[in-house]
Amino acid sequence: MRELKFRIYDKSTEKFRYSGSTLMMLHSFFKATAVLNTRDEQEYQQYAGRKDKHGVEIYEGDRVEQDRNDSFPQYNTGEIVYDDNRVRYLIRYFKKIPKNSFLRELGKSGNVITDTTGDYLYGECGHWPVKVIGNIHSVETK
Repeated sequence: MRELKFRIYDKSTEKFRYSGSTLMMLHSFFKATAVLNTRDEQEYQQYAGRKDKHGVEIYEGDRVEQDRNDSFPQYNTGEIVYDDNRVRYLIRYFKKIPKNSFLRELGKSGNVITDTTGDYLYGECGHWPVKVIGNIHSVETK
């Protein structure tokens, strides 16, 4: 069974608060952080169920760098996002797909994963080794 863990960013301390994975720990975490979720309009970020190549847990909103060994090394940094349609975590690469790129056609045919506009490429979290290099609140390494 997958571990259920969450985190939320606390603007006042500029740090994340992390939950444990037991039911009691999760209950305490959500009760204690509800004010951050409503007052500060912060979103809970779920643990993606994976660790990076250095053993750091990967959460939604983390910025990662991938050690790609393929034809697309320019698509090596991105953000961890949850894809509701595919029911899994993916990496949304930061580099936009050029307008005349064949990747747009591959995206239309379903051979690669792109967003609905065809502007951004998505990749699997576990295909190549990744390293957490920051998160949506900071670009510094954890």
